[in-house]
Amino acid sequence: MIKLPEGRRCYNAGKISGLNYLGALAKFRKFDEQIYSETGMHPVNPMVHGLNPCRPWWMHMLYDLHLLLRCDAVFFQPDWVESRGAKIEHFVAELFGMEIYHYRKSHDGKSKSKETKEIQ
Repeated sequence: MIKLPEGRRCYNAGKISGLNYLGALAKFRKFDEQIYSETGMHPVNPMVHGLNPCRPWWMHMLYDLHLLLRCDAVFFQPDWVESRGAKIEHFVAELFGMEIYHYRKSHDGKSKSKETKEIQ
């Protein structure tokens, strides 16, 4: 079983495929910091907790969905709409009624995340 941090966890979702590995890792780590500072939840980064990068895409998706479903919420980076995998993760998060956060820029130009899940 994958060892994840104790407490509330937030899965970090964004584009990975097609990006330089080190650049994508730096991008995910930046959003890990934002997740923790703005939500207080422990970020679950699929690039850190995930599989070896040489594994096929479908294997990463199965593993990443396993990570996602063990979290309390999902944070979507700005480029998630460019990613087939992140779109699947968004669908699964909605299907299971998870808390969903999307990256937004505030009016002063600073980044902030905002919960977009509405309870009716």
